Amino acid sequence: MADSKISELTALTTTASGDLVPVVDADASATKKITVENIFKGIPVSVGVNESTPLAKLHVTRDGVNHSTQSSIAPIFVEDDTRPGIFISGNLNNIGIIQFGDNSSINAGEIYYAHSDDKFSFRCAGTIQATLADGVLAPETDSDVDLGTSSLYFKDAYIDSITTTGALNGSLKRWTAKTANYTAVAGDRILADTSGGAWTLTLPASPAVGDEIHILDSTASFDANNLTVARNSLKIQALTADLTLTTESTGIGLVYMSSTYGWRVLIDAYDVDTTEL
Repeated sequence: MADSKISELTALTTTASGDLVPVVDADASATKKITVENIFKGIPVSVGVNESTPLAKLHVTRDGVNHSTQSSIAPIFVEDDTRPGIFISGNLNNIGIIQFGDNSSINAGEIYYAHSDDKFSFRCAGTIQATLADGVLAPETDSDVDLGTSSLYFKDAYIDSITTTGALNGSLKRWTAKTANYTAVAGDRILADTSGGAWTLTLPASPAVGDEIHILDSTASFDANNLTVARNSLKIQALTADLTLTTESTGIGLVYMSSTYGWRVLIDAYDVDTTEL
């Protein structure tokens, strides 16, 4: 076979693992051969961009300084001294997407941004659940998304105003059974069980105006074993005396009014002026 330039050889469109490729061995100053399989074995498992010791499959360091000594569990690791991040840019009429898939769906979850109307959308279980646009967080479908569950509650909510077209339970929580001394927090609804003996429910020490506590005799035993509602240094009905509940099946509400008046007692939504029931 006559000598030929590499550029003059017949081109291959596919390769097999045993195909040979000529390489120049810099150490030996000689041309040698290597199989396609061994070429790919020599490619690093992890790649660093501006990073000599990558901590992930792809490790990008903008300023050349390693800021972490922990290997990333994610295949892509991005770090920078001032503003690490990933920039996604697209046409004004298109959308940018971060997509989550699995072996049954390529879009099980998505976060995407529509440039034309400046709106984020959040997809879960293959369906868009909520959107965020110009200060409005809304469900994609009316009356379709809940905040919390019957067993998982948000701790606090700070809301400027509320408008509702249906029933709203204000700041009150689910009814919770109590059988022994307990210090209430704002919004508590207590199913008080004194069947095992009298005990004391202590009101919050620093309530805000409008805070509510609701109490219900869940075992019709307040007459046999009284429930004491301790005022916790504040007043009840403008009086410096604790409240004792002595009537079976009693249900009351307390609303904090002010430091002067203290807690106002409500029974069946009507004000009462007694400190012993």
